[in-house]
Amino acid sequence: MGKSKNKRFKTQPSQPTGLPSMKDAETEEANELMQSPTTAAHTQTITVLEKLQSPDDGDRECGCSSIALCVFDDTMVQHLLEHDVVKCIGPLLIDKNLAVRESAAGALRNLSMCGNHLICERMVQDDVMTPLVALLKQCHENMKCEADKKKDVTVQIMTQAIHLLWNLCESSSVAVNIVNNENLIQVIMECLRIDNYGMELGIPAAQCLHVVTEENTTAAKTLSSPEMLSVLESNLMCSGITFQYSLLKALIAGSLYNIRNSIPVASQSCTMQAIVKVLSLTLDEDCLQAVGRLVSQLGAANGVNSSTANGDNNAKAITEAAKEPNEAKERIYDIKCLVTAQQVALEITSNICVPDDDDDDWEEMDGTSSSSSSDDQAEHMDVTENDTPIMSPLCLSAEIHSALIAQNIPKKVLDKTLFGDKATLQAIANHPKSQGLLKGLQTIQNRALVCLQNMISVIDTESLGGNEALTKLWQTLLALALEKTATPTDEYIEAMTSALRALLQKMASNDQVPEGLSAEHLVALCELSQVSSNGNVRANIVGMLGSIGNLLAKQPSTEQLLTAIGSHLLDVVSKDTELWVIAEALDAVFDTFGDGQTADNVAVQISLVDKLKKMLPGLKSKIKHGKRHLGDRYPVIMNARTNLIRFIKYKEEQNKK
Repeated sequence: MGKSKNKRFKTQPSQPTGLPSMKDAETEEANELMQSPTTAAHTQTITVLEKLQSPDDGDRECGCSSIALCVFDDTMVQHLLEHDVVKCIGPLLIDKNLAVRESAAGALRNLSMCGNHLICERMVQDDVMTPLVALLKQCHENMKCEADKKKDVTVQIMTQAIHLLWNLCESSSVAVNIVNNENLIQVIMECLRIDNYGMELGIPAAQCLHVVTEENTTAAKTLSSPEMLSVLESNLMCSGITFQYSLLKALIAGSLYNIRNSIPVASQSCTMQAIVKVLSLTLDEDCLQAVGRLVSQLGAANGVNSSTANGDNNAKAITEAAKEPNEAKERIYDIKCLVTAQQVALEITSNICVPDDDDDDWEEMDGTSSSSSSDDQAEHMDVTENDTPIMSPLCLSAEIHSALIAQNIPKKVLDKTLFGDKATLQAIANHPKSQGLLKGLQTIQNRALVCLQNMISVIDTESLGGNEALTKLWQTLLALALEKTATPTDEYIEAMTSALRALLQKMASNDQVPEGLSAEHLVALCELSQVSSNGNVRANIVGMLGSIGNLLAKQPSTEQLLTAIGSHLLDVVSKDTELWVIAEALDAVFDTFGDGQTADNVAVQISLVDKLKKMLPGLKSKIKHGKRHLGDRYPVIMNARTNLIRFIKYKEEQNKK
C-alpha cells in the first residue's frame, strides 16, 4: 500500500558539484509550467491518496489535512471523487490514531459543504455513513466516561463528526434513515448537554437535530420521552445571554416545533407558547446594527480589496481567517450566530403560519389519467359557479394566533424586511471580513418577506392593525418593489412579489383600494415581470394585477390603469412560455374584467374578447402537447381554459344586449 513500481529511465550523468545542472533546473521548471491544471490536479490527487494509505500516522494525518484544503478547488474535488476519495478516507474515521480521526472527520466535513447536495449524496452512496456511525457511537461512549483522560480530544472529534452528519442529513434522506435505524438521536441528544461539552459541540448538534426532525415521525417518537423532552426544554429555557445561546434556543425551538404532534397533549400548549416567545426574543435584536457595530470594531480593511475577500478562493479565505486574533474571530462568530438565529426564527415563524395539511395529495380529476378522455369532454365539463375552491381558506388555531399577536411577531417580521440605514449597509458591503454577514442579512430579508406573505394570508385584518396598517404596509412593500438596487437576487424578487401579492389579495377581500397607485407603478411592475425568467415572479405580478384590477373595475376614472393592466395580461397570455403562468394571467383577466361598467368599457377599447378568441386555439394546442408534463398543475390549467371559454361566451352575450 502506498508504493508504486518505479519507471526505468536512462541513467543521468552525475554532477561534480552534487547539485542539479542549470539545464536540468530549467527543464524541470518548464515542465511544471507546461502542466495543465487538470494534470496538476491529477498528480496532486495521486500524491494525497498515497499519503492516506501510508502506514505512518503523520502521513495519514497530513493527507487528510491536504484534502481539507483541496476541496475548495472544483477541479480537485472532481478528481478526488473520481478516485473514490470517500472510500479511502472513510475508514480513517475509526483509525487507531485520534489525530488522524479528527483530521479525517474535518476533511470529510469540508468535502460535504464545498458543493451542492449531489456531493453529499455521492458520499452517502460511497458508504461514508458506516464508519461515521461507528465513530459517533464510540465517541458517545467515551464522552460519557468521566474517567476518560482524552475527553477533550473526543469532544473535538465528535464536533467534526456531528458537523459532517448535519451536512449529510441536510442533503440525503438515506442519511436520515440511517440516523433513525442506528438510533443516532441518542448520540445527538448527548451532545446537547451544554454544561458537559460546551457550545462548540452543542450548536452543531442542535443544527443537526433541527434538520433530522423535519417530517420524521421516528425521531419525533424517540424525542417525546420525558427524559428527551427535559433536555430539549432545558436548552430552550437556558439563561445564556450571548448570540450563541440565541442560536441554540432558536434551533431547539425549531426541533420542538417539528415534533409538536408527538409531544404529550397536556404539554403542547405550554410548549407552543414557549416556542413563540423564543422566536420573539430572537427577532428583537437589530441585526443590521449589530453587524455594523462589528465592522466598526474591526476597523478599516487595511487596504485589503473587498473584491478579493468576496472571490472564489475559499482556501485563501480560510488561511486568512486562521491569522485573525482570537478575540476578533469570537466577535465575528457571535454575530454570525445572531444572523443564523434570526434566519432560523423567521423560517419557523413562516412554517407556523402554514397550517398543517393532511390532505396534500390531489384527487385525480375525472379523465385526467384516462387515455380515452377527449379535449371536448374537458371543454364542456359541468362546473357550477359555486364549485369548491381548489385552495381551502387558511386559518390558524386561536392559541397560536393569540401568541403571535401577543408577542408582536407581525411587527418584528416587518422590521426584518427593511435594511434601514444605507450608510451602515454600505460600510458592511465594503468591509472584506463582513461579506458573508452581508449575504446573511440578505437571507434574513428574503425570509422575512416570505414569512410576511404567510402571516398576511392567515391573520385577520384587525389583528394586523386594520386597514390603516395595510395601507402603510402597501406603501412599504411597493417602495421595496420599485427600489433600484444594484443586483437584486432572484430569491429576493420572488419573496418581495409574493408578499405584495398576498397583501393585495387581503386588501381586495376588504374592498380596500391601494392608495397612491399610479400608472407609473403599474408600468414598473409590468417591466419587472417582462425581464424575469422566474415563472413564480411573473405569476405573482399577474396575480397582483388581478387583485388591483378587481378593485378598480367598479371605480370611476380608472380607465388608464385598467388599460395598462389589461394590455399586460393579454401580453402574458399570448407570449409566456409557462402554461401555468398563462392560467394565472387568465384568472387575473376574469377578476378584472368580469364585472363593472368601467371594466366593460376598457375591455371594448382594448378588444379584449376578440384577442382572447384568437388566442384560444393556440392555448388548446399548448395544453394538448404539454399535457403529460403539467403534473399537479393540470387541473388548474384546465380550469382556467374552461373558464376562458365561458368568459368569452358571457362577454359576447353581454355585448349583444
